[in-house]
Formats: sequence, C-alpha cells, structure tokens
Amino acid sequence: MEKDSGHKLAELKVDGGMSNSALCMQTQADLVSIPIVRPKMRETTALGAAIAAGFAVEVWKSFDELREVNTAGQTVFEPKMEAKESGRMFKRWERAVGMCKGWLAEYEAEEEEMREEEAREDELEGEKAKGGEGVKEDVKV
Repeated sequence: MEKDSGHKLAELKVDGGMSNSALCMQTQADLVSIPIVRPKMRETTALGAAIAAGFAVEVWKSFDELREVNTAGQTVFEPKMEAKESGRMFKRWERAVGMCKGWLAEYEAEEEEMREEEAREDELEGEKAKGGEGVKEDVKV
C-alpha cells in the first residue's frame, strides 16, 4: 500500500472476518512491520452505511467528527519480529502470492476443454443411439 500511495503507513486498520484471527493479525503486523489496529466491532459494512446516512442528513459535517468512532475496545497488534526476519518472511509471502497467480485461468481452461470433449462424446453416443444416422463409415467394395 505504501508503494501504491506513496505515503509511509503508521498503522493498518483492519475489519471483517479475517480480523477475528489474532494469529493472522499478529502475522500481518510482523510481516508489514507496523501496528495492526483491530476494532472491537469488526463487521463495519453496516457502520459505514450508517455513517453515510448520517452525512446525508447532516448529523456530521466532516470526517474529523468521526475520528473516535469505533475506537473503544480496539486491539493493537505490535510487530514483534526483527526487521531482517520480517523482510525474509515478506519475500516468501510475495513468492507464494506469485506462485498462485494464474492458476484459476489454467483451471478454467482445463474445465472448458473437458466440457467440450464431453459434448463431443455425447453427440457421438446420440448418433449411435439413432441407429447410425449421421455416422458415415467407409465401405470398401
């Protein structure tokens, strides 16, 4: 994210289902070497909708008014790993992600080939069931 934004991150705020795993959050903190902040209430889609509605009816005028929303009871996962080890692990993670890229396209291509082959087999079986209609055989005289 720092590469994409051009800004150094001081912390990473998380939410959603994966944030329920303390192990996952600690691993993330160790890999990215910044604190991971997990709110007490982690399913924030409804909260976002409520905030948007509040802006629409002018409950709030600016985002600054929301700085403390959903911060009570939050958990902060501090990096515990040495920078050198974290860098090694991050490179392994990037390699694993790279190895995963493209597998779905290959799988889908294989599935399409199998479907086409099954369709050809079904067509041949259908022709045989009709008593050979449409099936041409070479006859030597």
